[in-house]
Amino acid sequence: WSTDNPGNNYHYSFLNGTLFWALAMNQNFGEAIYSNGFETDSGDSQSNLTAGPADTNWLIFLAEQKIPALRAYFATLPGGGSREGTAYGVSQRELFEFYRLWREASGQDIANASPHTSDTVRYWVHATVPSLDRFAPFGDQVMSGRDKLADYHRHVILEASKLTSDATVRQMASWWLHNTVLDGTNAPVNRVARPENTRTDLLPNGAGGVAPTDLVYRAEGAGHLFARTAWDPSAMWMSFAAGTFDESHAAQEQGGFSLFAGNWLSWTANMYSNSHIVQTTPAYNVVRFERGGQVIPQRRDHTAGFALNQTGPGGLVDATADLTPHYDGAITGWQRNIRFENRKLTVRDTWSAQAGTSATFQVNTPVQPVINGREAVAGRLKVRVISPADAVLTRVDWRTQTLEGYSFSDGWRLDVRGSGGEFVVELSEVD
Repeated sequence: WSTDNPGNNYHYSFLNGTLFWALAMNQNFGEAIYSNGFETDSGDSQSNLTAGPADTNWLIFLAEQKIPALRAYFATLPGGGSREGTAYGVSQRELFEFYRLWREASGQDIANASPHTSDTVRYWVHATVPSLDRFAPFGDQVMSGRDKLADYHRHVILEASKLTSDATVRQMASWWLHNTVLDGTNAPVNRVARPENTRTDLLPNGAGGVAPTDLVYRAEGAGHLFARTAWDPSAMWMSFAAGTFDESHAAQEQGGFSLFAGNWLSWTANMYSNSHIVQTTPAYNVVRFERGGQVIPQRRDHTAGFALNQTGPGGLVDATADLTPHYDGAITGWQRNIRFENRKLTVRDTWSAQAGTSATFQVNTPVQPVINGREAVAGRLKVRVISPADAVLTRVDWRTQTLEGYSFSDGWRLDVRGSGGEFVVELSEVD
């Protein structure tokens, strides 16, 4: 991860460590000795026999090997963000710091070689829920504040804002910095009171910025979709995952959604686990497939099909994902359509599988669901099953469960089963 995966959090620390070492050694971009297979500009054969890491010109190593790989990778990640998810994704603060230091050392602007840096500001603005104090919980969540925005997120936005050549993005970043409520505070502030933040205080946060206006945002490279009904605290917000599943800190949540209105109506049970790194499908708002009593996992290194069918006023969005590639041959088809409109999320699944395979529609909730026929209420969330007609709803108390060896402190899951190869479920607020 640290040496050959530009999409992984470890990589950014190693980039910075290499750059700091080169600068501390007072290296420049002149000729260098060939060492350990590192391709550099020159070096005579006698010197090569005794060359070691201290002799290698690490600036040239970065310029010739690492930076081209960075540029190639992030050129394929439109929309910003990270496929590691939103907790490990904040490590891109170190990536952007590397960009900044490299520009100062070499004069080369990597940050604006692709839209990723600017798009990552947009990503985090849309991944922030309407109350402006929490964020979308994609992937492993090891942050001590769980879903709370923190100084790590501030650092990402500060670095990206400093780098971007897009004035509109800088205004959006400044708005986010001045209006979000960071963990450990109780009002909009752009700084958590910790001594280590004095260094990032040197980065400008702008004069207050301009609020965003777009209500729907698709981060194609990360495979994440966001929508909200408005830019005010009372708005309803949703997220949806459908894209490439390849990073080790990503979860088996392809096809999963979250829903927020004042508080979480539905999200992942991983947020209640004692590890926050539960990755398997029973913890997410997906269709759970089982065969022979075993849950069929989603496969890494595959990409879902995705079509954005419609967007409109009030955050209207209609999208369809083909999740079939994420499963082995036992699942011969799973397509999920979501329609978010008028503070209601309608999820339509069509699926097919080999004989002996069952399918269960899952909705994870913070509050115990109360079931009444084909409807259920969990706090302020109302779930209405339209199809199948013979649907049976049951609930699972996560406090009585273990998954991947981990226990849960809270949370519930509503399971929907029935005949046929279709689920149609509406999620809205209680009247």
